[in-house]
Amino acid sequence: MIRSIFFFALLAATQVFADNQVANQAEIQAGVNALGRGNYPMALEIFQPMAESGDWNAQGFLAHTHRMMENNLEAYAWYYATARCGSVDAGMELDMLESKLSPETIEQGKTLGDVYYDRYCR
Repeated sequence: MIRSIFFFALLAATQVFADNQVANQAEIQAGVNALGRGNYPMALEIFQPMAESGDWNAQGFLAHTHRMMENNLEAYAWYYATARCGSVDAGMELDMLESKLSPETIEQGKTLGDVYYDRYCR
């Protein structure tokens, strides 16, 4: 009996996880579409809450959106936090972005990125 209850609970949890993954993919796609149309405010609106919930994909797209908006401090901070979370892609983006930034902006970005890492890396 206990095994049956555990099995059904696990099955239900798996379905909820799968449903959330599909929903996240749809939201990511909506954000990418907004980004592709140059609708940066819409992309930020979509990516920000997902990034703050710990979604690495959304964090990378949020950083990219800030980069497209030429908000290099926020872009650097999000790439830095996401790279610290373990994203190889974010690390590569950091390398490319660093060559365009002053040492002061890089230090500010690292400080802000540490805050984002502490809050949003899961």
